[in-house]
Amino acid sequence: MSARRRLLRIAHRGASGHCPENTRVAFLRAIESGADMVELDCQRTRDGALVILHDETLERTTNGRGRVRDRTLKELKALDAGSWFASRFAGEEVLTLEQAIEILRGHVELNLEIKGEDAPGRIEIQCVGVVRSLRFFERTVFSSFSAARMRLVRDLADDARIGVLMDADTRWSDGLALAAQLGAEALHPERSLVRAETVAEAHRRGLQVRVWTVNRAEEVESLAAAGVDGIFTDFPERLLRVSAGKHP
Repeated sequence: MSARRRLLRIAHRGASGHCPENTRVAFLRAIESGADMVELDCQRTRDGALVILHDETLERTTNGRGRVRDRTLKELKALDAGSWFASRFAGEEVLTLEQAIEILRGHVELNLEIKGEDAPGRIEIQCVGVVRSLRFFERTVFSSFSAARMRLVRDLADDARIGVLMDADTRWSDGLALAAQLGAEALHPERSLVRAETVAEAHRRGLQVRVWTVNRAEEVESLAAAGVDGIFTDFPERLLRVSAGKHP
């Protein structure tokens, strides 16, 4: 692998294979593990705060119940976001976007995935505003499975870095077309979409290809051979081991 360009190591929701996802400890573990970028998920609370949670509901990753959008920041801050993963993580709190950026600052770049049930509008305006006001804009890539959200991000910021998320049902040609419309810097495809010829086509158009979510060393090697530029993983240290020729 030494003859190939080094893969961008992207920690999926932090080092979420070792720690409760989207928490302070997961982000710190990702930094310690040599990640280049941390991916996280952002939603709005009832009172308009930006919080780092993946699911639209609270049950899976906290001891709370109900929908994120129906809770205030104060209510979410009272929840335990760590015990579901392991008892030693009891007391991990739900983070705001502002808190997450301060954890990452000086260490890694940010992939900010915009989620939530609200119609496009308020959350995009807030995310762009917060990231810019905290002077982390050049270090942030915005993404969403909603093309409308990404179009709004582009309308809000000519200089926004955008990654086009593609699920397993997305046609490669559609991803390329959307990337061209948005002036995106990268495609973020689900791994089953990736072949050497599709990666080459993206590269011809000036796009990087960063694949999600890959945890097996053998699969990392295969994707690296296909020419991808980055990998989203729950175990960022494994990408270091693969680079060194060691399998976990």
